[in-house]
Amino acid sequence: MNEAVSSGKGVWVEGGILADDTIIEIKKPDKILGSDGTTRRDIVEYYNTNGWAILPYLKDRRLTGVRYPDGISGRSFFLKTAPKNRPEWVQTVPAPHGEEDGLYLTVPDLRTLIWLASTDVLELHVPNTLYDKPDQADSLIIDLDPGEGCSLRDCAEIAMVIEKTYLNQILEGSRVFYKTSGSKGLHMGISLPHFIPLENAIDTTKTIAETAFKDLSSKITTKRGAAERVGKVFIDWQQNTRHRTTVAPYSLRGRNPIGISMPITGAELESIATGTDLSFGLKDTELRLLANGDTYINGLRRI
Repeated sequence: MNEAVSSGKGVWVEGGILADDTIIEIKKPDKILGSDGTTRRDIVEYYNTNGWAILPYLKDRRLTGVRYPDGISGRSFFLKTAPKNRPEWVQTVPAPHGEEDGLYLTVPDLRTLIWLASTDVLELHVPNTLYDKPDQADSLIIDLDPGEGCSLRDCAEIAMVIEKTYLNQILEGSRVFYKTSGSKGLHMGISLPHFIPLENAIDTTKTIAETAFKDLSSKITTKRGAAERVGKVFIDWQQNTRHRTTVAPYSLRGRNPIGISMPITGAELESIATGTDLSFGLKDTELRLLANGDTYINGLRRI
């Protein structure tokens, strides 16, 4: 596996940022990407400042990025296979399951993260498997997505019920961490004491979802269709399946205004469930990390 070599924060120099003994050129830093005036420089600086917390979630995993070359209001596309015009120091890994679709990017260091941001890759999505262990999960993910007529508050209420009523029955001794999706929903990240077969991860989260549905069918659905979600929260256990990825903690999201997949505390989850509206801006991540450190799964692992 690759070793993360980054420490600290890159330094702005003439023409770009010096990080990991490499100058990453930042072309057109004043290019507007967000409707609120957010620039390419703002995006690069966000990842430069908060990279120390983000990189542990990217290291040794294949990356799926989402690039916004025309800004948030313009076209976007998934970046899976490594572009041919990448710098020579950007590391790649084989496609995860023998697909003949080229090499994937991996992000072991700050310079790679900054380079991605400099190409308008705002979103960073990864699987719950390492690239050299594609059949072994090191965590579980449950994605709570509100349908029409529902909100983040509904997701928070359902998440609390799932944790208190169903999770410990099915997965004793687990710990749950929460983050906003950066869009409308909520992610439950479930820590595991060791790797488990990916098929077990799929079966476990499916069982949690289906068990909850039996009691809460008026409030939740396990079916993906939009019509099935009206007035309900969709419990997406399929985020754990072989080819799926989930947006990484602290990753930006291509929304107007720009969203952040922000880890939240249990107290904040309860606050959302009672109607508090939490929203986050680019500066909030640094402030929260300075105050509390990383409160998501890898924060636990670093203790």
